[in-house]
Amino acid sequence: MENVYFVRHNFSSENLDNQREVRVILKKEECIAIHFNEDEPLDEKWEVESEKTTDSKFKKAAKVYSQIKNSGGYVLAQYDGSSGEIYIGKVNSQSPIFYLPALTKKNLKGYKCLKIENLKPFKLSKYPILFAIRPIQQTLARMGDIGTEIVKQIYETGKLKQELKFLTPQFQELIVQEWLRSEYAKDLQIKYQLILTGKDYPSVDIIGRTNNGETLFAQVTYHSESSNKKKFEYFQELAKKDKNPNNLYVMFSNQKVDLQNGEVIFKKLDAIFSELKTDEIYKMFLKNIFEGIE
Repeated sequence: MENVYFVRHNFSSENLDNQREVRVILKKEECIAIHFNEDEPLDEKWEVESEKTTDSKFKKAAKVYSQIKNSGGYVLAQYDGSSGEIYIGKVNSQSPIFYLPALTKKNLKGYKCLKIENLKPFKLSKYPILFAIRPIQQTLARMGDIGTEIVKQIYETGKLKQELKFLTPQFQELIVQEWLRSEYAKDLQIKYQLILTGKDYPSVDIIGRTNNGETLFAQVTYHSESSNKKKFEYFQELAKKDKNPNNLYVMFSNQKVDLQNGEVIFKKLDAIFSELKTDEIYKMFLKNIFEGIE
């Protein structure tokens, strides 16, 4: 199975114009690059030298870059964070690292480049999910299993298979949020949300106010059974300690865990997903997530 890597081209040069020019040239020449030791010759020594640096973040990035060079794989590349575009291509295994003439002739040194094959642009306006899966505050990183599947499917076919397992937790929570706003939720239907999904309160993914005047607390998880059980136990503890009869606790998952004393309501993720797939309005909502926005 080929790996997928993320590359964010943020260089440490103090000259912002230089940074901008480097990114423009790299995109035009369909390359990715790492910047290290401007006067160093291009041989394997740079990898040895990068191991000696005291900058732990750079050391980690250099290790990932060596993996891309040696093993190859798909690359999700960001050249300009404000452009609304992101790029996907492939690096062949055992690709040579080189200095790009278009950079060196402008005295832009130290950019150790790898060539990307079949580079394709993808717009934020059509594929917001590609921007949502970018690793936070990392310049070089190997993508996780879900991110890997998303990148490969969109690159090869232009869309994702309509299955929950191919979505990140952020988008699974979004689907639950929309279900809670719909008539399918019945007594659990919310009229408004009280926190940003999955950000403000790590133990609870959604807090909303229902049409019946109750406050609903929801946890959404698609993890393995053991991981799901831990989350559920903690969530159930919150419910037990909450003595307010107007508060509802709802667990959305496919891995059912034993319910005790009725503190937590269980809803199967696949079941609510199926309900939305049969609705004409939500069919378009799901199509936009999985196939892009027309």
